[in-house]
Amino acid sequence: MSKPKPKLKSKTNPAPSKPAARASGKSIVESAQHIWLAGLGAFAKAQDEGTRLFEALVREGVSL
Repeated sequence: MSKPKPKLKSKTNPAPSKPAARASGKSIVESAQHIWLAGLGAFAKAQDEGTRLFEALVREGVSL
């Protein structure tokens, strides 16, 4: 008869507790919201600067 294979203990860490998982999830959501808002702010700033640059170029063109 063959010997049964010994059972190995799992080396993985147990799943995080629910409060820790929620805190981590909340942190990720907050980070994503901050990144989104930063992107919107950058877009608005680029739009504003682009408009000013365009108007300056139009003034130069008119003077030519």
